Amino acid sequence: MNVTHEETENRQAHLQIELETTDMEPYLERACQRIAQRIRIPGFRAGKAPRRIIENYVGRESLVAEAMGDLVPRVTSEAVIDQQLEAIGTPSVTIIQEDPTILKAVVPLRPVVDLGAYKEVRLTEEVATVSEEDVQNVIEELRKTNAPWEPVERAVEFDDLVTMDIYGEVEGEVIADHEGITYLVAEDNQNPFPGFSAEIVAIELGQTKEFHSDVPEDDPDVPGKVAEFKVTVHEIKQRALADVDDDFAKEIGQGFETVDQLKEQIRLDLVAQEERAARSRLEEGALEETLNCSSVEIPPLLIDHEVDHMMEDQQNQLAQGGMQMDAYLETIGKTEEEMRSDLHEQATQRLTRAWVLNTLAEEHSVEVNADDITEEIERFAANSGDQSDEIRRAFSEPAALDNINQMVRTRKVIEELVKVVTGVENEDQKGLGDAPVDEEEQDVEQQIDEETK
Repeated sequence: MNVTHEETENRQAHLQIELETTDMEPYLERACQRIAQRIRIPGFRAGKAPRRIIENYVGRESLVAEAMGDLVPRVTSEAVIDQQLEAIGTPSVTIIQEDPTILKAVVPLRPVVDLGAYKEVRLTEEVATVSEEDVQNVIEELRKTNAPWEPVERAVEFDDLVTMDIYGEVEGEVIADHEGITYLVAEDNQNPFPGFSAEIVAIELGQTKEFHSDVPEDDPDVPGKVAEFKVTVHEIKQRALADVDDDFAKEIGQGFETVDQLKEQIRLDLVAQEERAARSRLEEGALEETLNCSSVEIPPLLIDHEVDHMMEDQQNQLAQGGMQMDAYLETIGKTEEEMRSDLHEQATQRLTRAWVLNTLAEEHSVEVNADDITEEIERFAANSGDQSDEIRRAFSEPAALDNINQMVRTRKVIEELVKVVTGVENEDQKGLGDAPVDEEEQDVEQQIDEETK
């Protein structure tokens, strides 16, 4: 076998692989054995005809074509090893000639990552602050959540629960026809369309109102149309909000005896929540800044493979919903090539992020051990209630273990990155560098220096 490394461009090695007839013999022999199992030649038992007979029977071209399925990946792999290439991903191979075989292989190489000046990035973690208004807002939500509904005789207001009949149509097509349905009138209720709740406000008990709503352009059924509605209100209820006192705190449960205890726990929960959010923003900011100052040279084939994976994931999701890819593409008005083009940038970003994280892991010697994996599985299991044993079994599968390994590794990398951007890493190093030197050790060092002069 003769391998020529013609060039390396865009982190892709271009190889020409030429085989002699003798190089092809093992592959032809195995191809002959496979063919012998599939065909019947008069005068011979299945699989017992000699190669000469089989080759004459099917033709050499068919024999060589059969050999290609086995030959191409094996020979390409041997060529990569021969050229000592740091290959990653699946090469693209073109058969230039079959007999004797000449192949052209494009081999994606490990991306080159330059982290730039990421160690000069400085970010500060936000201090978690919770105001009395924040606590009061939670109290109000608790009042609403635990309040019973009671009928009232007045016009509809926001936050009321109404029982009504509704009839709606768009350009003569009925889109709603219901009697006695309950509806929460709220400013943030966008159902069925934005502004519908506001039209219900001020309707008197027993009154009928006709109005129209503009349908948003992104509505999946009647985008950009005008919907005509007729609504009759039969019942109006409001929440019977409890007074904020010790009895209210006791009704919440969880062992609260006083409102002050409840408020203090709410404050502690909000502080913890804000601390987690601040930490998350710091981690996201640290990674974003590192990505901004890094450069990654990714072979185009690797990006194409990532797009393939994304297309496959999309197809699987559609299949779960009972839709085929062709039908989906027709719905969104795109071809498969257009969809692949749309995914190209996202695939590049995903690979860039992955390779930057991988390089950071190597630079900071991040490792994941068996205890880390077990701890992560137990954390998932602890949050799964009665399904904890099923979770443990699911995570015992190799693919699941790989995912957990990557998850833990990424988390550890981010932790190291946060140390860098907040200056903690430098402080640790400074502390080691400024450690006092033992006088006796210093004397020994001076003596060694003098003896070696």
